[in-house]
Amino acid sequence: MSEIKQVTDWIDAAQQEPSTRNTANYLAYILSEIGEGLRAIPNSALYGLGHHLEGVSKLIRNGDYDDDIAKANMVELLDSSCDTQWCAIGLAHMLGDAQGAFDEVVRSNYSKFEGGVCALDNTGKVIKGPSYSKPDLAKFLR
Repeated sequence: MSEIKQVTDWIDAAQQEPSTRNTANYLAYILSEIGEGLRAIPNSALYGLGHHLEGVSKLIRNGDYDDDIAKANMVELLDSSCDTQWCAIGLAHMLGDAQGAFDEVVRSNYSKFEGGVCALDNTGKVIKGPSYSKPDLAKFLR
């Protein structure tokens, strides 16, 4: 199964339907993940930028930019999303076994579900269930 199909199946299982709100959420998740990555680098400027991106992510998740996102150039947003995927896979490949690491993240994300069902918070984000287990990624590093 393709990586894209694995992700879209998970999104469907989480009952996250296409909408401005969910588009905003996924944009926020991208910013949050980039922020997390920047905070992993021991440089105060990059750490600060990562912290800032996570703050913006929270504002987007809270709905502060829904009207702006509804008016966005969706072709450019889709292009950006696809280019971000490309670059993320490239970064994972530079760090190690990208496929193995991705499969481990898929496993971890499905562990948020209980009996095939997940809970969502008030913004539509999947809440980690009691069976959640973090991905074990160290074994995939070069």
